[in-house]
Amino acid sequence: MEIKKLKEVEVLGHMVKMVWSKKVQGGYVSIGEDGKNEIGISTSTEEHDPFDVVEILMHELSEMIHILMRLRYDDPSVHGNYKFFMDHKEFEMHNKMLALTFSKFIK
Repeated sequence: MEIKKLKEVEVLGHMVKMVWSKKVQGGYVSIGEDGKNEIGISTSTEEHDPFDVVEILMHELSEMIHILMRLRYDDPSVHGNYKFFMDHKEFEMHNKMLALTFSKFIK
């Protein structure tokens, strides 16, 4: 399987800029109040472990979907930690959205 490095992707009706860089540590999701949404994906391990890039992409897409579905919550007990709460119906919807979005990255 080969991953297309899209410049942007639509996630639940929101356009998201994709940043692919060896300088990115792991990955990140950024949702801006100005509507500028971004996902960063590290490509530093791409040559010796291409699966790592897929794993980071899946993680960040999932997190973006959880945020947009309002299923991710701050965990005030630990700085920078989040909790995800959903029922089975929401879990199924997340998986459908993840599969639909991820399929756009597959060559």
